[in-house]
Amino acid sequence: MFEEVVYVYGDRRASGSCPRCGEKAPLVSVGLGIRMTGIDRNTLEGLIESNRVHALSGPAQMICLLSLARHCLNGAQSVSGQGE
Repeated sequence: MFEEVVYVYGDRRASGSCPRCGEKAPLVSVGLGIRMTGIDRNTLEGLIESNRVHALSGPAQMICLLSLARHCLNGAQSVSGQGE
């Protein structure tokens, strides 16, 4: 099975499959994720470390927009796990 991830650095978006959930989902830079959601960098990094937001490491860390959206739609629980 081959997995394809296409990086587009011009606008910091990529297409492919999320390495964590396997869903075909847009991958965005951490900076774009912050701008799209208003979540601060420390909170987003905590969500990535706790695997609530899926990340693909590489030359530019990309995050799964689907997992970020799920977090936001679930009431944006705190990193400590309240509300889950």
